[in-house]
Amino acid sequence: MLPWYYIYVRSYMFERVLHILEQKFKVFVHKTIKYKRVKKHVVQESVPTVSGLVFVQGELSEIQTVLNEQCYGVYLVKDRSTGLPATIRDKSMQIFIRMSQISPFRIRIMPHSIGYYSAGHPLVKITSGILDGVEGYQVRISRDKCLITTMGGLTIALGGVSKENFENIEEYALKDPERYRELRQCSELINPVPFSEISGNISRASTPHSIKTASNDLDRWIQKAEFYIADSAYEKAFHILKELLHEMGATLRKIVKNDLSEIYAVCIRASKMLKAMTIDLEIEAGLRNGIKEEMKILAERYPAFF
Repeated sequence: MLPWYYIYVRSYMFERVLHILEQKFKVFVHKTIKYKRVKKHVVQESVPTVSGLVFVQGELSEIQTVLNEQCYGVYLVKDRSTGLPATIRDKSMQIFIRMSQISPFRIRIMPHSIGYYSAGHPLVKITSGILDGVEGYQVRISRDKCLITTMGGLTIALGGVSKENFENIEEYALKDPERYRELRQCSELINPVPFSEISGNISRASTPHSIKTASNDLDRWIQKAEFYIADSAYEKAFHILKELLHEMGATLRKIVKNDLSEIYAVCIRASKMLKAMTIDLEIEAGLRNGIKEEMKILAERYPAFF
C-alpha cells in the first residue's frame, strides 16, 4: 500500500485545497465533535481536531506536483531526522483512522515531541484490541491512562487504554538484548528525541544519569541509521549521521565540565559508520563521494570524533 504524508493548510485555503486533493488522492482529516448553542438549541458540529491538518495517501512525486501547481504555498511536512517529507506507513495510518471512526474522543494531538513525555515512563507495546502492535509510553494525563506515541513526527495521545494488554519492551534490554534491538528498529511509530532537544539536555546536564539519558537518546538515532543502511536507504542514514555529528560537535565544544565520554563514544561510532559507507560498493559512487567530502568538513571542525 502507498504511504501517507501530511500538510498544514491555512484556514482560508482549507476547503479549496481539500477539494483539489480529494479529486486525485485518498485524504483524511481527523475531526472532533463540538457542541454550540444556536438560538435556543444546542447543535452538534464536526470540526478538524487540529486546524489545517490534512493527511494524504499517494505517490510522493504526484502529491508534490499537485501541491506545486494547484496549491501554491502548501508543502508536505518534513521529517526533521531526514530532511525528507514525513512518511506514515499505511498500516499505522489505518490504526489511526479506525480509532478516529470508533472513538475519536480518545485521540489527542500533543504539542511537544515524544521525548517530553517519555522521561520516567515505561516503553510498552499493546498486544490486544484495535491498537494491537502499537508502541508508546504509558502516561497518565488528566486522570486518563494514555499511550503516547508518534506517527510521522506527530506526537499522539491515545486515551482509555487501561483495559488493553501490554508487554514492557524495555524488559527485553535485560532478558533478550537481540530481541530488544529488533523491536526498537522495527517500531513503526516511535521516533527518537530531536537533536536540538538532546543538545539542550546535554548543556543543562548536572548528573551522570542525565548524561546517560542523552547518550541513550543519541544511540536511538544510531539504531535508526543502522536500520536505514540495512534497508538500503543510504541517503537517509547519511543525513542522520551527518546531523548528529554537526549538532553534537557544536554543543560539546561549548561545554568544559562534566564527563562526556559516553556522548563522545556515540559520536565516534557515527563517524566510523560514515567511514564504512565510503567504501561500501553497494552505495552509488556519487553518494560515496558526497559522504567523503562531508567527512572532510566534519573532521576539520570536530577532530575529536575522528
